[in-house]
Amino acid sequence: MKFLLADDHGLFREGIKLIFNKLQPDIKVVEAETLPETEMCLSDDSSFDLILLDLKMPGVNGLDSVKKVVEIAGDQPVVVMSGAYRRADVLTCIEK
Repeated sequence: MKFLLADDHGLFREGIKLIFNKLQPDIKVVEAETLPETEMCLSDDSSFDLILLDLKMPGVNGLDSVKKVVEIAGDQPVVVMSGAYRRADVLTCIEK
């Protein structure tokens, strides 16, 4: 399995990778710290079994980044993560 983990917090990415590797040792986790890095990972002919996307990455409106990543990802599943949430944000993400 191959996952894209897009989050600006390095410690969070490390923790998620540890959990994934404990659950399935042969999993490949590709990391992106910014939206441009995320877009580059998605545009280089890579295919992911799952894309985990932080809602609030620096320098971009979270909902705009979700829309952009979902468009680029095509049929690849995208899960949006956030430490803080508002009901309106959750509903908007579901709509995108």
